[in-house]
Amino acid sequence: MNGKLKWIIIIAVIIVLLLVAGFIIINEMQYHYTIEQIKEYNYFVLEQEGKSGVIDKSGNVIIPAEYIAVQIPNPSKPVFICISSYDEETKDYETVVYNEKKETILSEFKNVQAIPIDTNIETNPYEKSNLMYKQDGKYGIITIEGKEITKPIYSQISSLNYREGTFIVVENGLSGVINMKGKVIIKNEYDAIISDNYYN
Repeated sequence: MNGKLKWIIIIAVIIVLLLVAGFIIINEMQYHYTIEQIKEYNYFVLEQEGKSGVIDKSGNVIIPAEYIAVQIPNPSKPVFICISSYDEETKDYETVVYNEKKETILSEFKNVQAIPIDTNIETNPYEKSNLMYKQDGKYGIITIEGKEITKPIYSQISSLNYREGTFIVVENGLSGVINMKGKVIIKNEYDAIISDNYYN
């Protein structure tokens, strides 16, 4: 074996090892995530005469109380989901999402909603980093900044209680589990998935 061929083989092996290592690192990154901790509550739901709006921590009205309900998924960030109507027949909410200047945001997604969660620890009742949206009767997941995590392919999305950042998703009548990055944890193969708080 001449020197040139030897170096070609060594370089090829190094490239293969780097590709494999890169794949493993990317795959692991999809499984691991950090749950944001709320250090400061900057925004609160305002209730007046049966309607909802938003005030900031100084008491300034950010969104006037003129909506059926308002969801603030992350009280440290200016993302306010305002529900203006509810259709009893279709069970759909009509929502608009505003920032602190009452500018419409996330308008490329329809029927954006916060995802309720029960952690028994925090007072915030919603997932802090992710939202769901509905299009053509199906749900998808986006980040609170508006990055699409999944297409609208699920008939149902719910937070896995006591495990923020993990979602039970129903597709074609079968349940599975994905994380906040869209990585499949459990394939959609089960009639139902339930959880308790005895795990980490």
